[in-house]
Amino acid sequence: MNQDRIDGQCRLLSFVFVFALLGPSIAVGQCPPFPVIHTGEATFYTFANGGGACMFDPTPNDLMVGAMNATDYENSQVCGECVSLTGPNGTILIRIVDLCPGCKQGDIDLSPQAFSRIADTSRGRVSITWEVVPCGVTGPILYHFKDGSSRWWTAVQIRNHRYPILSLEYLNSAGIYQSVARTNYNYFVQPTGMGAGPYTFRVTDVYGHVLVDSGIPSVEDSSVSGHAQFPLCGDSLPIQLAVFTATVLNQHQVRLDWTTLTEIDNYGFDIQRSDTSGQDYQIVPNSFTPGHGTTNAPHNYTWISDVTSGAWYYRLRQTNLDASVQYSEGLRVDMLTGVKEKETPTAFSLGQNYPNPFNPVTNIQFTIVSAQSGSASGGNRQLTIVKVFDVLGREVATLVNEVKEPGRYTVEFDASSLSSGVYFYRLSAGQYVECRKMIVMK
Repeated sequence: MNQDRIDGQCRLLSFVFVFALLGPSIAVGQCPPFPVIHTGEATFYTFANGGGACMFDPTPNDLMVGAMNATDYENSQVCGECVSLTGPNGTILIRIVDLCPGCKQGDIDLSPQAFSRIADTSRGRVSITWEVVPCGVTGPILYHFKDGSSRWWTAVQIRNHRYPILSLEYLNSAGIYQSVARTNYNYFVQPTGMGAGPYTFRVTDVYGHVLVDSGIPSVEDSSVSGHAQFPLCGDSLPIQLAVFTATVLNQHQVRLDWTTLTEIDNYGFDIQRSDTSGQDYQIVPNSFTPGHGTTNAPHNYTWISDVTSGAWYYRLRQTNLDASVQYSEGLRVDMLTGVKEKETPTAFSLGQNYPNPFNPVTNIQFTIVSAQSGSASGGNRQLTIVKVFDVLGREVATLVNEVKEPGRYTVEFDASSLSSGVYFYRLSAGQYVECRKMIVMK
């Protein structure tokens, strides 16, 4: 699927994202309005070692890697990018470290270890969909100077980057940023050299984020740390939380269960509790639950809380590896009656379907809040519509079309009559419109 079609799909579904992030030594970039979904076939090659045409060091302890077809290789621009790849048996996360000259556009040649996660290796070749996702790196980017680099001939490779690298520039002796040509073996090479150093580099990722690093010394055949990392795009949340529920076990205990669809740099969760209508949350002692770092596989979590009688509110405090935090919506638990309910919703939301990919049934959760005073729907109720579209924007199903009270709802979608592929589901309620992507894999 090309970018023009994706952009048209976004306009058709009234779903346009424009995200820009700004930080120290980072220039504003524009993240993609919608993920680009590629289709092709996966094969595997037995000599995959984590190195290859991208000239990375071999990674024998991490062979979730692949070789990109020659068209999508883009003169080594994809080297080091991370790809979420879905095959017959599920979804995996891989790094691109090599080139597959004989592969057709859309195809990826995997290591045997990676291929075995999506299909039995006896099949040899299977259909896949894939998209570029942020790499779960920690720390700043790295500048690796090739062996033989000097003041007269300088070759630099960017490593440990969150998104693919678009360009490298250095500040020359005239005080002007000079572009450095990229080779197909994933080094930026200045044939006449960059001087003795230390250098000031300007690095741009494919989404336009720019890092400027000064004082980088030239160290032959070694890596030098920069000072920053590219920021996450606005639609790349640290976690995708599919389910958060509370179950009263007895008069003194409540069990909290939650499921994540994906995690990025997730350090872990603390349980927070409040007894004042969802205000003044405090961390419950000894409640920390470690996360799974970066993963595209669903993970289930459970924690049991001892609690006295009364109405209590619980929420998750999720911490990233960079120490930033985010919070879930709260859950109300009434220990007097054993009746549990989520606190009154204050914002519209459309959750990621679960499971995803799926065959043939999945669940979609959404939240409706009170209608604005004087709206056409009247009172607190909202005309709520949930529809499913294919990649060409054609409606394939209407899941909800009725006036609903404020609250949180779950609707089931059965795709038995649909073929494998990417679909979009859209929630419309009053002035609120949002849609998400899902994958049917049969």
